[in-house]
Amino acid sequence: MITLIRDQKQIVVDFSFWQQSRRERYKQLIEDAGGVWKLIYLSVHADELHRRLNIRSKRFYERGFFYYGRNIDFFSEWF
Repeated sequence: MITLIRDQKQIVVDFSFWQQSRRERYKQLIEDAGGVWKLIYLSVHADELHRRLNIRSKRFYERGFFYYGRNIDFFSEWF
């Protein structure tokens, strides 16, 4: 990623970035490499988030991903 930015290539980082600290680290990396970052937030209705997270929880349960139902409403307040 850094090499591409330094070579003035446009890139897209497709990642959830739900942790603000991780977003900040990526922004700093991009700026330090001479790039300009743009965060694109895709608004999704809470019901759709619940549906997707239920599916994801079933796929990733063995790796420790847990989805506790309506707790997404609590976490969504952080964005």
